[in-house]
Amino acid sequence: MPSTDPENIYGEKCARGLLFRHSVLQNAARRSQSLFEKLKKWDGQVGILRLILAATFIAFVAAYFSEWNAAQKILSILVFFFVFWILSGLHQKLQTRVQNWEALAQVYQVLLLRWNRDFKSLHELLAKNKPWHQVCADWGRENTAHPYSHDLDLRTGMYALIEGCCAPQSSQRLMMALLGAPLEEDSKKLQNDSGASGAVKWKQALLNTSVHRRLEALGHSSQLKSSYGREPQLDEAREFSVVAEELKKFPAKWFRFVFSLCAIVVWALITIPTWKSFLLSSDLDILLQGLFRFAPVPIIGLWVYAPVVNAARILFKRSHTMGVLLDVMSTAQSKQQSQQLGNLQTILGFVQFRANPLFWILIHLFLPFDSLICLLLELRSLKLLPHLSAIWRDCLDFDLQVQWARFGWENPDFHMATHSEKPEIKAVALGHPLLPYNARICNDFCIDSNTHPVVLLTGSNMAGKSTFLRALGLNLVLAQAGAPVCARSLHTSVTKVYCAIRIDDSLEESTSYFYAEVKRLKWMLDSLTADGALKPFNSLFLVDEIFRGTNNKERFLGSWHVIRALLGTQGFGIVSTHDLALSQLEASEARITNMHFREQVASSDAKLVFDYLLRAGPCPTTNALQIMRLSGLPIPSDAALQELGQKTDNLT
Repeated sequence: MPSTDPENIYGEKCARGLLFRHSVLQNAARRSQSLFEKLKKWDGQVGILRLILAATFIAFVAAYFSEWNAAQKILSILVFFFVFWILSGLHQKLQTRVQNWEALAQVYQVLLLRWNRDFKSLHELLAKNKPWHQVCADWGRENTAHPYSHDLDLRTGMYALIEGCCAPQSSQRLMMALLGAPLEEDSKKLQNDSGASGAVKWKQALLNTSVHRRLEALGHSSQLKSSYGREPQLDEAREFSVVAEELKKFPAKWFRFVFSLCAIVVWALITIPTWKSFLLSSDLDILLQGLFRFAPVPIIGLWVYAPVVNAARILFKRSHTMGVLLDVMSTAQSKQQSQQLGNLQTILGFVQFRANPLFWILIHLFLPFDSLICLLLELRSLKLLPHLSAIWRDCLDFDLQVQWARFGWENPDFHMATHSEKPEIKAVALGHPLLPYNARICNDFCIDSNTHPVVLLTGSNMAGKSTFLRALGLNLVLAQAGAPVCARSLHTSVTKVYCAIRIDDSLEESTSYFYAEVKRLKWMLDSLTADGALKPFNSLFLVDEIFRGTNNKERFLGSWHVIRALLGTQGFGIVSTHDLALSQLEASEARITNMHFREQVASSDAKLVFDYLLRAGPCPTTNALQIMRLSGLPIPSDAALQELGQKTDNLT
């Protein structure tokens, strides 16, 4: 009988929708991979055919060239250029399609890895396809005192789950957003649904999946991979300033302009009489002599136009990405900018033909190619270059917004957070975003800084305490970055997150685990005290298994005084512990609330069963000894331990 509970109906709909989407992605991945392999095979065949046709045509022309008159010879040269151009263009289009489908096949592979939350394989694939992935993932890693990046698996999990940018600078912006943007920006993102959260919703409605795939495939394309190299330029301000610096190099602009005019005049004075003589005599040597007389001009031009060509290479690498982003944005301003950039790209495309020596030599028979192209490029770039940095920043902003929209589409059970004026967190069905949907257990949670600022979380080993702390911290980070959160609803204020969850000892610094935890808690208390003056901004602290590295008596005393200090700050949060004695603090301090996770022992095989559900009150059970027994350690049964305890009492 179908369920009538709204909670169950909602969960069943999400499950059916996600399973259907997964099957669609699997089919799309198979089709794209199959088409890529077929196109790649055609590409090899067309390449061989192109060589055969070119060789046949050249042999045919060579056999009859001496018998033709001047008009026939000119016509044969033009036909050769035309056929070569057409074949090259067709082959280039096919190669572009091969690259596009290869990138799309990789995108679907990435989507499936995201779906399965296979972060190891995901990192390997992204690092292989995107030279800048690891560079951006490591951005800011030198800041070892970051309040939550290491504790919440931002670099190893969350960044890879969201990152699908088509430019390294927007990937860096994504990492910066996850590591914590300025509080004023976070406040704007959480103000209301018409703020950045509303903007993301608008992007989700505006952008369809084909746009997501197109931009992410662009980020995986081999063309983009080769253009950025292993050390990408992450400084947005330097991206196009280097072009201006190249154009300022010696020789000066005025010299290049004068040289271009002189080269055009020299070409006219040499080439036009040469063509007249050739048409009258049909002697090919006349053309070659004219070409040799003009040869010093383009050779000198290699040095004169070197700054322009270097600037063109930089612009050509970036213009394709910028053009695609402007085309996708589809605003009136972006369409105008795209048209202007398209004119520049046309000239940049002609500059790339200079890489073919045969074409570069023969084209000067027909027009002063270098002088015209470089002159047009310099004039066009002078007009557009001052605006490129601003256009590029808009493109990067848009690329980042697309990532939030794509992240929401890939996780339809995620929703946008809403803003609260009060320092509180109210979450319904909050789960861990790094866990697969079928392994994720969601919980409701509420905490208020004014009435109950500290939740004391107790529970047995492996019951889910650490996972819940990370789930809460990650979702707050996502909310303040403007991304969907793994919850049916999340109502929260602008909140800074501080964590003491993953503490590491250090052999190099001669720091034990316990001392590392002490230093972390001292830093957290100092930060929370300093943040008290930053109203209306609040602070959330997440402390996992406080003082686990010391004895019971000192752990209790130390934990109690640290919790009292936390109550004296403007912050609110959760402190988890195995020490059940700490749960008694609720009786003497009304601002402390007890919550717990528990386990059950299966009656059939005495194994532990965890439901990972958050409950009110202190934990009534323990499981350490049972875990030891199940792992094969020589731990007696509970009855034997009780009997041993009674004997020990009698002896004392």
